[in-house]
Amino acid sequence: LLSNTDRKITTETRTIGYGDGIYKSEDNGLTWNILESTTDGVTQVLNYPFQCVWRMLVDTEIADKDVVYAASYGGIMRSEDGGETWAKVLGDDENMSFSSDIVRSENGMFYAALASFTGRDGGDAMSGVFQSVNGIDWEEITPYGFPDETRMVKLAVGSKYTSDSLYVLTEAPLYIPNSPYGGLTSSVHSLSLRLYENQAWKWRDYSDKLPGGRESWDLRKYYIPIVAYAISI
Repeated sequence: LLSNTDRKITTETRTIGYGDGIYKSEDNGLTWNILESTTDGVTQVLNYPFQCVWRMLVDTEIADKDVVYAASYGGIMRSEDGGETWAKVLGDDENMSFSSDIVRSENGMFYAALASFTGRDGGDAMSGVFQSVNGIDWEEITPYGFPDETRMVKLAVGSKYTSDSLYVLTEAPLYIPNSPYGGLTSSVHSLSLRLYENQAWKWRDYSDKLPGGRESWDLRKYYIPIVAYAISI
């Protein structure tokens, strides 16, 4: 379990505590046991995929294997034996993406997303939006205008348009130039929708419909003078 609440007072990762593994139930949720393959006993340092798991996805269409996915710290993990062993199918082992997500459409297409923020010192993580037919081989479909810096990214599929519609919601820090109080500001968000129109896939940008959408950048010119005035008093 990992909490990313109360993010306004810093541009860095804020958590109540890192997790340490995935629990599995085989009796309809009455009892739970931790999967030994997902725990290393270390919760003080963020360095292991299963310390942060943002979503679980079970593939019920493969009858002869127990396939499960974990959108985790560092990318998308996949198991074919019910979580006994895992392999990373999307992500970077060196600069591990802090946030990831995975969903599946009604027609069986997998979609995944990785944020650029790593949660540790180093370069930017592998980031963007991807699709896969089999959950193993991935093709990048990142929309134009996807933020260069993202801390959190969330996906959803299906809408009134079509069951294959894909929503991509991102959260990024709102930096204010030349302000020592930049870390006290709210986040800036983006929202993209992918639709199949006129025999082609197209992206629509709905960021301006969000509270804290991209137009929040316009507040920078007002924010700094207000802070300076308060200090002068």
